[in-house]
Amino acid sequence: MNVLVFCNAKSGGGCGGQVLSAFQKELGAECVFDLGQIKPEDVLSSPEVLAKAKSGLRLIVCGGDGTMTWIMASIDAVKEKKGLDSKRYRVSIATMPLGTGNDLSRILGWGGKFRSACLKAKPWLEEVCSAETKRLDRWLACVMPSAEHQHDASGIPTIPEVFSVHEYDTKPLGGPRHELISRGLHYTESFARYSEEMLIQHDQEMRSMPSLNDRPFSEASDTGKKFDRNFLQVIEEDERRESINIDNQQNLEENDNEKKNEEDDFSDQGEEDASSAMSFDDRGRALIDSHVVPSESVLKNGSTWRSYDGTLSNYISFGVDAAGAYAFHSARRAHPKRFSSRLKNQLLYAWLGLQATGGCCGCDGPPPELPAVLELSLCDPNGQWTKIQLPQGCRGLIVLNLQSYAGGRDLWGHTSSFRKPNDADGLLELVTTTSIFDLATKLVTTNGFGGHARRLCQASEIRIRLTTTIHMQIDGEPWIQPPATVHIKAIGQADVLCRSSSAGCCAN
Repeated sequence: MNVLVFCNAKSGGGCGGQVLSAFQKELGAECVFDLGQIKPEDVLSSPEVLAKAKSGLRLIVCGGDGTMTWIMASIDAVKEKKGLDSKRYRVSIATMPLGTGNDLSRILGWGGKFRSACLKAKPWLEEVCSAETKRLDRWLACVMPSAEHQHDASGIPTIPEVFSVHEYDTKPLGGPRHELISRGLHYTESFARYSEEMLIQHDQEMRSMPSLNDRPFSEASDTGKKFDRNFLQVIEEDERRESINIDNQQNLEENDNEKKNEEDDFSDQGEEDASSAMSFDDRGRALIDSHVVPSESVLKNGSTWRSYDGTLSNYISFGVDAAGAYAFHSARRAHPKRFSSRLKNQLLYAWLGLQATGGCCGCDGPPPELPAVLELSLCDPNGQWTKIQLPQGCRGLIVLNLQSYAGGRDLWGHTSSFRKPNDADGLLELVTTTSIFDLATKLVTTNGFGGHARRLCQASEIRIRLTTTIHMQIDGEPWIQPPATVHIKAIGQADVLCRSSSAGCCAN
Protein backbone atom coordinates (compact mmCIF):
# COMPACT_ATOMS: atom_id res chain seq x y z
CA MET A 1 0.00 0.00 0.00
CA ASN A 2 1.66 3.25 -1.20
CA VAL A 3 0.37 5.49 1.60
CA LEU A 4 2.25 7.79 3.99
CA VAL A 5 0.79 9.69 6.95
CA PHE A 6 1.91 13.13 8.21
CA CYS A 7 0.58 14.47 11.49
CA ASN A 8 1.63 16.78 14.30
CA ALA A 9 1.31 15.02 17.65
CA LYS A 10 0.30 18.31 19.33
CA SER A 11 -2.49 19.10 16.85
CA GLY A 12 -6.20 18.79 17.56
CA GLY A 13 -5.89 19.36 21.30
CA GLY A 14 -3.57 16.36 21.64
CA CYS A 15 -5.57 14.08 19.32
CA GLY A 16 -2.66 14.11 16.89
CA GLY A 17 -0.73 11.73 19.10
CA GLN A 18 -3.61 9.24 19.07
CA VAL A 19 -3.80 9.47 15.27
CA LEU A 20 -0.09 8.73 14.95
CA SER A 21 -0.38 5.66 17.19
CA ALA A 22 -3.43 4.32 15.31
CA PHE A 23 -1.78 4.57 11.88
CA GLN A 24 1.58 3.27 13.09
CA LYS A 25 -0.16 0.06 14.18
CA GLU A 26 -1.70 -0.33 10.73
CA LEU A 27 1.14 0.85 8.45
CA GLY A 28 4.25 0.63 10.60
CA ALA A 29 6.39 3.44 12.02
CA GLU A 30 8.33 3.76 8.73
CA CYS A 31 5.22 5.14 6.99
CA VAL A 32 3.94 7.52 9.68
CA PHE A 33 5.69 10.81 10.50
CA ASP A 34 5.32 13.45 13.19
CA LEU A 35 5.58 16.92 11.62
CA GLY A 36 6.78 18.26 14.94
CA GLN A 37 9.88 16.08 14.66
CA ILE A 38 10.76 15.97 10.97
CA LYS A 39 10.55 18.16 7.88
CA PRO A 40 8.20 16.72 5.22
CA GLU A 41 10.64 17.68 2.46
CA ASP A 42 13.26 15.35 3.96
CA VAL A 43 10.82 12.43 3.93
CA LEU A 44 9.46 13.12 0.46
CA SER A 45 12.94 13.32 -1.06
CA SER A 46 14.23 10.04 0.42
CA PRO A 47 15.14 7.24 -2.06
CA GLU A 48 12.38 4.98 -0.74
CA VAL A 49 9.68 7.58 -1.22
CA LEU A 50 11.01 8.60 -4.64
CA ALA A 51 10.68 4.99 -5.74
CA LYS A 52 7.09 4.75 -4.45
CA ALA A 53 6.14 8.04 -6.10
CA LYS A 54 6.96 6.69 -9.56
CA SER A 55 3.98 4.33 -9.41
CA GLY A 56 1.72 6.72 -7.48
CA LEU A 57 1.93 7.72 -3.81
CA ARG A 58 -0.96 8.85 -1.61
CA LEU A 59 -0.53 10.98 1.50
CA ILE A 60 -2.83 11.46 4.47
CA VAL A 61 -2.16 14.86 6.02
CA CYS A 62 -3.68 15.25 9.48
CA GLY A 63 -4.11 18.95 10.20
CA GLY A 64 -5.75 22.12 8.95
CA ASP A 65 -5.54 24.08 5.71
CA GLY A 66 -2.14 25.52 6.60
CA THR A 67 -0.64 22.06 7.05
CA MET A 68 -2.00 20.97 3.68
CA THR A 69 -0.48 23.99 1.95
CA TRP A 70 2.85 23.26 3.66
CA ILE A 71 2.88 19.69 2.30
CA MET A 72 1.97 20.93 -1.20
CA ALA A 73 4.92 23.33 -1.14
CA SER A 74 7.21 20.52 0.08
CA ILE A 75 6.15 18.34 -2.86
CA ASP A 76 6.96 21.22 -5.23
CA ALA A 77 10.37 21.65 -3.61
CA VAL A 78 11.24 17.95 -4.04
CA LYS A 79 10.17 17.89 -7.69
CA GLU A 80 12.19 21.02 -8.32
CA LYS A 81 15.36 19.75 -6.62
CA LYS A 82 15.21 16.33 -8.24
CA GLY A 83 14.20 17.62 -11.67
CA LEU A 84 11.02 15.52 -11.71
CA ASP A 85 7.71 16.19 -13.40
CA SER A 86 4.23 15.01 -12.36
CA LYS A 87 4.58 11.82 -14.41
CA ARG A 88 7.73 10.69 -12.62
CA TYR A 89 6.67 11.96 -9.18
CA ARG A 90 2.99 11.16 -8.72
CA VAL A 91 1.85 12.28 -5.28
CA SER A 92 -1.71 13.18 -4.26
CA ILE A 93 -3.00 14.31 -0.88
CA ALA A 94 -5.97 13.53 1.35
CA THR A 95 -6.63 15.46 4.54
CA MET A 96 -7.89 14.49 7.97
CA PRO A 97 -9.63 17.44 9.72
CA LEU A 98 -7.41 18.24 12.68
CA GLY A 99 -7.35 22.03 12.37
CA THR A 100 -9.79 24.83 13.27
CA GLY A 101 -11.85 25.64 10.17
CA ASN A 102 -10.84 22.63 8.06
CA ASP A 103 -12.30 24.23 4.94
CA LEU A 104 -10.14 22.27 2.51
CA SER A 105 -11.12 19.01 4.21
CA ARG A 106 -14.80 19.97 3.87
CA ILE A 107 -14.48 20.81 0.18
CA LEU A 108 -12.80 17.47 -0.54
CA GLY A 109 -15.37 15.48 1.43
CA TRP A 110 -13.23 14.37 4.37
CA GLY A 111 -15.33 16.09 7.04
CA GLY A 112 -15.25 19.35 8.94
CA LYS A 113 -14.07 18.25 12.38
CA PHE A 114 -12.19 15.48 14.13
CA ARG A 115 -14.30 12.50 15.22
CA SER A 116 -13.55 9.26 17.00
CA ALA A 117 -13.95 7.50 13.64
CA CYS A 118 -10.74 9.21 12.54
CA LEU A 119 -8.86 6.86 14.87
CA LYS A 120 -10.04 3.83 12.87
CA ALA A 121 -7.03 3.62 10.61
CA LYS A 122 -8.11 0.72 8.36
CA PRO A 123 -11.40 2.31 7.10
CA TRP A 124 -9.54 5.56 6.54
CA LEU A 125 -6.90 3.85 4.44
CA GLU A 126 -9.58 2.11 2.38
CA GLU A 127 -11.31 5.44 1.73
CA VAL A 128 -8.02 7.08 0.72
CA CYS A 129 -7.10 4.26 -1.68
CA SER A 130 -10.48 4.54 -3.45
CA ALA A 131 -10.57 8.37 -3.51
CA GLU A 132 -10.63 10.26 -6.79
CA THR A 133 -7.81 12.59 -7.79
CA LYS A 134 -8.65 16.19 -8.71
CA ARG A 135 -6.75 19.41 -9.29
CA LEU A 136 -6.62 22.35 -6.89
CA ASP A 137 -5.53 25.87 -7.81
CA ARG A 138 -2.62 27.32 -5.86
CA TRP A 139 -1.68 30.96 -5.52
CA LEU A 140 1.37 33.01 -4.58
CA ALA A 141 1.04 36.25 -2.59
CA CYS A 142 4.04 38.56 -2.91
CA VAL A 143 4.12 41.49 -0.43
CA MET A 144 6.34 44.47 -1.33
CA PRO A 145 6.59 47.11 1.44
CA SER A 146 6.36 50.70 0.25
CA ALA A 147 9.34 53.00 -0.04
CA GLU A 148 9.16 54.68 3.36
CA HIS A 149 9.10 51.31 5.16
CA GLN A 150 12.07 49.66 3.44
CA HIS A 151 14.75 50.75 5.88
CA ASP A 152 13.04 50.62 9.26
CA ALA A 153 11.93 47.81 11.53
CA SER A 154 8.27 48.14 10.60
CA GLY A 155 8.93 47.48 6.91
CA ILE A 156 9.19 43.73 7.47
CA PRO A 157 6.76 43.08 10.36
CA THR A 158 6.30 39.90 12.36
CA ILE A 159 4.96 37.81 9.52
CA PRO A 160 3.67 34.21 9.42
CA GLU A 161 6.34 31.55 9.16
CA VAL A 162 4.97 30.48 5.79
CA PHE A 163 6.58 33.57 4.22
CA SER A 164 10.06 33.70 2.72
CA VAL A 165 11.86 37.05 2.88
CA HIS A 166 13.78 38.19 -0.21
CA GLU A 167 16.11 41.08 -0.83
CA TYR A 168 16.40 42.59 -4.30
CA ASP A 169 18.70 45.18 -5.85
CA THR A 170 17.27 46.33 -9.17
CA LYS A 171 20.29 48.29 -10.44
CA PRO A 172 23.56 47.02 -8.97
CA LEU A 173 26.80 46.62 -10.91
CA GLY A 174 26.57 43.43 -12.94
CA GLY A 175 22.77 43.33 -13.12
CA PRO A 176 19.84 42.66 -10.76
CA ARG A 177 20.68 40.79 -7.58
CA HIS A 178 18.36 38.52 -5.58
CA GLU A 179 19.19 37.14 -2.14
CA LEU A 180 17.13 34.89 0.12
CA ILE A 181 17.13 36.40 3.62
CA SER A 182 14.78 33.98 5.37
CA ARG A 183 13.33 30.72 4.09
CA GLY A 184 9.67 30.16 4.95
CA LEU A 185 7.73 26.91 5.08
CA HIS A 186 6.42 27.43 1.52
CA TYR A 187 9.73 28.33 -0.15
CA THR A 188 10.80 26.89 -3.48
CA GLU A 189 13.11 28.34 -6.11
CA SER A 190 10.24 28.50 -8.60
CA PHE A 191 8.22 30.63 -6.16
CA ALA A 192 11.20 32.95 -5.84
CA ARG A 193 11.32 33.26 -9.63
CA TYR A 194 7.61 34.11 -9.66
CA SER A 195 8.33 36.84 -7.12
CA GLU A 196 11.11 38.20 -9.30
CA GLU A 197 8.73 38.30 -12.27
CA MET A 198 6.30 40.32 -10.16
CA LEU A 199 9.13 42.64 -9.17
CA ILE A 200 10.15 43.20 -12.79
CA GLN A 201 6.56 43.96 -13.77
CA HIS A 202 6.16 46.24 -10.76
CA ASP A 203 9.51 47.90 -11.53
CA GLN A 204 8.55 48.68 -15.13
CA GLU A 205 5.20 50.14 -14.13
CA MET A 206 6.66 52.30 -11.39
CA ARG A 207 9.43 53.63 -13.65
CA SER A 208 6.82 54.67 -16.22
CA MET A 209 4.96 56.77 -13.66
CA PRO A 210 5.79 60.50 -13.57
CA SER A 211 7.42 61.68 -10.36
CA LEU A 212 5.38 63.93 -8.11
CA ASN A 213 8.22 66.43 -8.46
CA ASP A 214 7.28 66.77 -12.16
CA ARG A 215 3.63 67.58 -11.42
CA PRO A 216 1.96 70.85 -10.40
CA PHE A 217 1.52 71.06 -6.64
CA SER A 218 -2.27 70.98 -6.95
CA GLU A 219 -2.09 67.63 -8.76
CA ALA A 220 0.38 66.28 -6.23
CA SER A 221 -2.00 67.37 -3.47
CA ASP A 222 -4.86 65.45 -5.09
CA THR A 223 -2.68 62.35 -5.28
CA GLY A 224 -1.65 62.79 -1.68
CA LYS A 225 -5.27 62.71 -0.57
CA LYS A 226 -5.32 59.01 -1.43
CA PHE A 227 -2.73 58.34 1.25
CA ASP A 228 -3.16 58.02 4.96
CA ARG A 229 -4.04 61.41 6.39
CA ASN A 230 -3.46 60.14 9.92
CA PHE A 231 0.10 59.24 9.01
CA LEU A 232 0.78 62.74 7.67
CA GLN A 233 -0.79 64.26 10.76
CA VAL A 234 1.53 62.22 12.98
CA ILE A 235 4.50 63.55 11.04
CA GLU A 236 3.30 67.12 11.43
CA GLU A 237 2.73 66.59 15.15
CA ASP A 238 6.27 65.22 15.51
CA GLU A 239 7.66 68.23 13.68
CA ARG A 240 5.78 70.61 15.99
CA ARG A 241 7.00 68.74 19.08
CA GLU A 242 10.57 68.81 17.78
CA SER A 243 10.28 72.54 17.13
CA ILE A 244 8.96 73.11 20.67
CA ASN A 245 11.78 71.03 22.17
CA ILE A 246 14.38 72.98 20.24
CA ASP A 247 12.84 76.29 21.32
CA ASN A 248 12.80 75.17 24.97
CA GLN A 249 16.44 74.10 24.79
CA GLN A 250 17.44 77.42 23.28
CA ASN A 251 15.48 79.33 25.94
CA LEU A 252 17.31 77.49 28.73
CA GLU A 253 20.73 78.11 27.20
CA GLU A 254 20.05 81.80 26.53
CA ASN A 255 18.16 82.62 29.70
CA ASP A 256 21.06 84.69 31.11
CA ASN A 257 21.28 86.73 27.93
CA GLU A 258 17.52 87.19 27.44
CA LYS A 259 17.53 90.95 27.86
CA LYS A 260 20.60 91.36 25.70
CA ASN A 261 19.09 89.38 22.83
CA GLU A 262 15.51 90.56 23.16
CA GLU A 263 15.56 92.77 20.09
CA ASP A 264 17.36 90.16 17.99
CA ASP A 265 14.93 87.48 19.08
CA PHE A 266 11.98 89.64 18.09
CA SER A 267 13.53 90.33 14.71
CA ASP A 268 14.35 86.66 14.14
CA GLN A 269 10.85 85.62 15.13
CA GLY A 270 9.35 88.00 12.60
CA GLU A 271 11.58 86.67 9.85
CA GLU A 272 10.75 83.07 10.83
CA ASP A 273 7.00 83.73 10.70
CA ALA A 274 7.34 85.32 7.28
CA SER A 275 9.48 82.40 6.06
CA SER A 276 6.91 79.85 7.35
CA ALA A 277 4.07 81.63 5.61
CA MET A 278 5.99 81.77 2.33
CA SER A 279 7.10 78.10 2.40
CA PHE A 280 3.80 76.47 3.46
CA ASP A 281 3.16 74.92 0.03
CA ASP A 282 6.75 73.71 -0.25
CA ARG A 283 6.61 71.96 3.13
CA GLY A 284 3.25 70.35 2.28
CA ARG A 285 4.62 69.16 -1.03
CA ALA A 286 7.69 67.69 0.67
CA LEU A 287 5.46 65.69 2.99
CA ILE A 288 3.52 64.25 0.05
CA ASP A 289 6.67 63.57 -1.98
CA SER A 290 8.08 61.50 0.90
CA HIS A 291 5.00 59.24 0.82
CA VAL A 292 4.48 58.60 -2.87
CA VAL A 293 3.00 55.58 -4.56
CA PRO A 294 4.30 52.47 -2.73
CA SER A 295 7.79 51.48 -3.88
CA GLU A 296 7.98 54.29 -6.48
CA SER A 297 10.93 56.15 -4.94
CA VAL A 298 12.78 52.91 -4.18
CA LEU A 299 12.43 51.61 -7.72
CA LYS A 300 13.29 54.92 -9.37
CA ASN A 301 16.49 55.09 -7.34
CA GLY A 302 17.30 51.42 -7.90
CA SER A 303 17.69 50.91 -4.14
CA THR A 304 17.99 47.60 -2.35
CA TRP A 305 14.66 46.58 -0.90
CA ARG A 306 12.92 43.57 0.61
CA SER A 307 9.75 41.65 -0.11
CA TYR A 308 8.22 38.42 1.15
CA ASP A 309 5.99 35.77 -0.32
CA GLY A 310 3.95 32.72 0.61
CA THR A 311 1.37 30.44 -0.96
CA LEU A 312 -2.33 30.07 -0.25
CA SER A 313 -4.92 27.46 -1.12
CA ASN A 314 -7.95 28.90 0.71
CA TYR A 315 -8.06 32.70 1.09
CA ILE A 316 -6.26 35.96 1.81
CA SER A 317 -8.07 38.86 3.46
CA PHE A 318 -7.70 42.50 4.47
CA GLY A 319 -9.38 44.49 7.23
CA VAL A 320 -12.09 43.51 9.65
CA ASP A 321 -11.92 39.69 9.64
CA ALA A 322 -8.12 39.74 9.79
CA ALA A 323 -8.22 42.15 12.76
CA GLY A 324 -10.43 39.73 14.66
CA ALA A 325 -8.19 36.79 13.81
CA TYR A 326 -5.09 38.73 14.88
CA ALA A 327 -6.61 39.50 18.30
CA PHE A 328 -7.40 35.81 18.84
CA HIS A 329 -4.01 34.52 17.72
CA SER A 330 -2.13 37.11 19.78
CA ALA A 331 -4.06 36.15 22.92
CA ARG A 332 -3.53 32.44 22.29
CA ARG A 333 0.23 32.91 21.88
CA ALA A 334 0.39 34.94 25.10
CA HIS A 335 -1.83 32.58 27.17
CA PRO A 336 -1.99 29.16 25.47
CA LYS A 337 -3.46 27.39 28.51
CA ARG A 338 -6.63 29.46 28.31
CA PHE A 339 -7.42 28.00 24.87
CA SER A 340 -8.05 24.42 25.87
CA SER A 341 -11.16 23.34 23.96
CA ARG A 342 -12.89 23.88 20.63
CA LEU A 343 -16.02 25.48 22.19
CA LYS A 344 -13.98 27.73 24.46
CA ASN A 345 -11.82 28.80 21.51
CA GLN A 346 -14.89 29.71 19.47
CA LEU A 347 -16.33 31.84 22.29
CA LEU A 348 -12.99 33.58 22.88
CA TYR A 349 -12.62 34.15 19.14
CA ALA A 350 -16.00 35.90 19.03
CA TRP A 351 -15.33 38.04 22.11
CA LEU A 352 -11.79 39.06 21.16
CA GLY A 353 -12.91 39.72 17.59
CA LEU A 354 -15.64 42.08 18.79
CA GLN A 355 -13.18 43.96 20.97
CA ALA A 356 -10.63 44.33 18.18
CA THR A 357 -13.04 45.53 15.49
CA GLY A 358 -15.25 48.08 17.23
CA GLY A 359 -18.05 45.64 17.99
CA CYS A 360 -18.57 46.53 21.66
CA CYS A 361 -18.21 49.45 24.07
CA GLY A 362 -14.80 50.25 25.49
CA CYS A 363 -12.98 48.46 22.68
CA ASP A 364 -10.71 49.50 19.85
CA GLY A 365 -12.27 51.43 17.00
CA PRO A 366 -13.24 49.68 13.77
CA PRO A 367 -10.69 49.16 10.98
CA PRO A 368 -10.49 51.96 8.38
CA GLU A 369 -12.85 52.08 5.44
CA LEU A 370 -10.96 50.36 2.65
CA PRO A 371 -11.81 52.70 -0.26
CA ALA A 372 -9.68 55.37 1.46
CA VAL A 373 -6.64 53.16 2.11
CA LEU A 374 -6.72 50.27 -0.40
CA GLU A 375 -6.43 50.39 -4.19
CA LEU A 376 -7.52 47.22 -6.03
CA SER A 377 -6.48 46.38 -9.62
CA LEU A 378 -7.21 43.32 -11.75
CA CYS A 379 -5.21 41.99 -14.71
CA ASP A 380 -7.04 40.86 -17.84
CA PRO A 381 -5.82 38.06 -20.20
CA ASN A 382 -4.01 40.68 -22.31
CA GLY A 383 -1.92 41.87 -19.39
CA GLN A 384 -3.81 45.14 -18.95
CA TRP A 385 -4.59 46.34 -15.43
CA THR A 386 -7.96 47.81 -14.47
CA LYS A 387 -8.76 49.55 -11.18
CA ILE A 388 -11.84 48.32 -9.33
CA GLN A 389 -13.80 50.66 -7.09
CA LEU A 390 -14.56 49.25 -3.65
CA PRO A 391 -18.07 49.90 -2.27
CA GLN A 392 -18.41 52.77 0.19
CA GLY A 393 -18.36 51.72 3.84
CA CYS A 394 -16.42 48.54 3.06
CA ARG A 395 -14.06 47.58 5.90
CA GLY A 396 -13.17 44.05 4.85
CA LEU A 397 -12.00 42.42 1.59
CA ILE A 398 -11.81 38.62 1.35
CA VAL A 399 -10.20 36.91 -1.65
CA LEU A 400 -11.44 33.32 -1.92
CA ASN A 401 -10.08 30.26 -3.70
CA LEU A 402 -12.43 27.78 -1.98
CA GLN A 403 -16.16 28.17 -1.51
CA SER A 404 -15.71 27.30 2.14
CA TYR A 405 -14.70 29.94 4.68
CA ALA A 406 -14.64 30.00 8.51
CA GLY A 407 -15.76 26.41 8.90
CA GLY A 408 -17.79 25.74 5.77
CA ARG A 409 -19.51 29.05 4.96
CA ASP A 410 -19.98 29.84 1.27
CA LEU A 411 -19.58 33.63 1.17
CA TRP A 412 -19.97 33.81 -2.61
CA GLY A 413 -23.20 31.82 -2.83
CA HIS A 414 -25.13 30.96 -5.98
CA THR A 415 -25.62 33.49 -8.76
CA SER A 416 -26.05 33.58 -12.53
CA SER A 417 -24.34 36.97 -12.79
CA PHE A 418 -20.86 35.45 -12.57
CA ARG A 419 -19.13 32.30 -13.72
CA LYS A 420 -19.84 29.40 -11.34
CA PRO A 421 -16.88 29.12 -8.93
CA ASN A 422 -14.60 26.13 -9.08
CA ASP A 423 -11.43 25.55 -7.07
CA ALA A 424 -9.59 24.49 -10.24
CA ASP A 425 -10.79 27.21 -12.66
CA GLY A 426 -7.87 29.63 -12.27
CA LEU A 427 -10.12 32.30 -10.76
CA LEU A 428 -10.43 33.91 -7.34
CA GLU A 429 -13.70 35.30 -5.95
CA LEU A 430 -13.64 38.67 -4.16
CA VAL A 431 -16.26 39.66 -1.57
CA THR A 432 -16.56 42.59 0.84
CA THR A 433 -18.03 43.23 4.27
CA THR A 434 -18.80 46.46 6.12
CA SER A 435 -18.32 45.50 9.78
CA ILE A 436 -17.83 42.63 12.20
CA PHE A 437 -21.65 42.44 12.61
CA ASP A 438 -22.15 42.36 8.85
CA LEU A 439 -19.61 39.52 8.59
CA ALA A 440 -21.26 37.62 11.46
CA THR A 441 -24.67 37.98 9.80
CA LYS A 442 -23.28 36.64 6.52
CA LEU A 443 -21.68 33.68 8.29
CA VAL A 444 -25.04 32.77 9.83
CA THR A 445 -27.21 33.29 6.75
CA THR A 446 -24.86 31.39 4.42
CA ASN A 447 -25.29 28.31 6.58
CA GLY A 448 -28.34 26.91 4.81
CA PHE A 449 -30.33 30.15 4.49
CA GLY A 450 -29.16 31.23 1.04
CA GLY A 451 -27.26 34.30 2.23
CA HIS A 452 -23.99 35.60 0.82
CA ALA A 453 -21.49 38.41 1.23
CA ARG A 454 -21.41 41.33 -1.20
CA ARG A 455 -19.89 39.97 -4.42
CA LEU A 456 -17.32 42.22 -6.03
CA CYS A 457 -15.68 40.35 -8.93
CA GLN A 458 -13.70 37.32 -10.10
CA ALA A 459 -10.04 37.56 -11.13
CA SER A 460 -7.02 35.53 -12.20
CA GLU A 461 -4.40 38.05 -11.04
CA ILE A 462 -4.72 40.80 -8.44
CA ARG A 463 -2.67 43.73 -7.24
CA ILE A 464 -3.54 45.62 -4.06
CA ARG A 465 -1.85 48.81 -2.85
CA LEU A 466 -2.17 49.60 0.87
CA THR A 467 -1.54 53.20 1.87
CA THR A 468 -1.83 52.67 5.62
CA THR A 469 -1.12 49.95 8.16
CA ILE A 470 -3.82 47.27 8.07
CA HIS A 471 -4.50 43.74 9.32
CA MET A 472 -4.09 40.87 6.86
CA GLN A 473 -4.33 37.09 7.02
CA ILE A 474 -3.43 34.24 4.70
CA ASP A 475 -5.15 30.87 5.21
CA GLY A 476 -5.88 31.80 8.83
CA GLU A 477 -2.43 33.21 9.66
CA PRO A 478 -2.87 36.92 10.57
CA TRP A 479 -0.39 39.79 10.91
CA ILE A 480 -0.23 43.60 10.86
CA GLN A 481 0.95 44.94 7.50
CA PRO A 482 2.41 48.46 6.98
CA PRO A 483 1.85 50.21 3.61
CA ALA A 484 2.76 47.85 0.77
CA THR A 485 1.86 46.45 -2.64
CA VAL A 486 0.41 42.91 -2.58
CA HIS A 487 0.51 40.89 -5.81
CA ILE A 488 -1.50 37.65 -6.03
CA LYS A 489 -0.90 35.30 -8.94
CA ALA A 490 -1.62 31.66 -9.86
CA ILE A 491 1.34 29.28 -9.53
CA GLY A 492 -0.13 26.04 -10.83
CA GLN A 493 -2.18 23.24 -9.32
CA ALA A 494 -1.81 20.41 -6.80
CA ASP A 495 -3.17 16.87 -6.94
CA VAL A 496 -5.61 16.28 -4.08
CA LEU A 497 -7.83 13.34 -3.19
CA CYS A 498 -11.58 13.85 -3.21
CA ARG A 499 -13.58 11.34 -1.22
CA SER A 500 -15.80 9.31 -3.55
CA SER A 501 -18.75 8.57 -1.23
CA SER A 502 -20.72 10.37 1.46
CA ALA A 503 -20.93 7.46 3.88
CA GLY A 504 -18.35 5.84 6.04
CA CYS A 505 -15.64 7.01 8.40
CA CYS A 506 -15.43 10.58 7.09
CA ALA A 507 -19.06 11.66 7.34
CA ASN A 508 -19.54 15.29 8.37
